Amino acid sequence: MPTGIIFTNTHEEPALKVPEPPRFSMDELQVERLPIPEEKWYHFELEDPAPPSFCTFMKDYYGPGSQVKAFLSKRGGDLPELDFCKLIAMEQVSFPETAWEHRNVWDYDYHLEAEGITVEQALLACGDLFALCIRPVFHKLRYYDNTCVEWVPVPNYFWGHPHVMEKIGTDHVTTLFLLQKNFDTLREALEYMKNPANIRFDRACAEIFGDG
Repeated sequence: MPTGIIFTNTHEEPALKVPEPPRFSMDELQVERLPIPEEKWYHFELEDPAPPSFCTFMKDYYGPGSQVKAFLSKRGGDLPELDFCKLIAMEQVSFPETAWEHRNVWDYDYHLEAEGITVEQALLACGDLFALCIRPVFHKLRYYDNTCVEWVPVPNYFWGHPHVMEKIGTDHVTTLFLLQKNFDTLREALEYMKNPANIRFDRACAEIFGDG
């Protein structure tokens, strides 16, 4: 059980004190610069399945050709328009055991923890913008079940787009790269990428929980 999680008795029911989002120093992380693969990279959009029916939003997805092809072959249906992107930099960041919160579109909070998170970061030039994207793998991901009043493994059914998230063994694997932030200049993007504390998992969590 991570430190910072405290159970108390209030009206005969345990209450959860959720830790603040963790802040990491570079000493606590493992950062590895990855080689630039020769494969072409692509961007495409899909309609967000999670917002209320009276809203429509598009979500951005990125990846090398092999990942994009594998995803689209599983998805079926009409194929989205693909835009070519140029991969500029790529690295892998390994987070230690951590806990954080995710708030879905209905403002419902999920309290999450993982024994570790391995994140691939990719900086792409897409048209006039520079897109910083991540592809996280959550190791032994769990959430706090208020009904059972305990931490339980996240199941292998998902409320985002099918096949964006898959469960392989005890890992929850993101199959495509998800947008973190767009930048107007390469300098801004590289400065932002240098600080792993800027990484957020909300987009990946939305692929698991959606509006559920």
